[in-house]
Amino acid sequence: QQLMQNFNTAVTMANSVQSMNAESAKSIAQSIR
Repeated sequence: QQLMQNFNTAVTMANSVQSMNAESAKSIAQSIR
């Protein structure tokens, strides 16, 4: 149970980091334009 919870937390964190990276890339692309 604890292992699955840790795994799910890691997956959620990774997803939020990817979302942040995507947002940063979008804003940087807009700045260049």
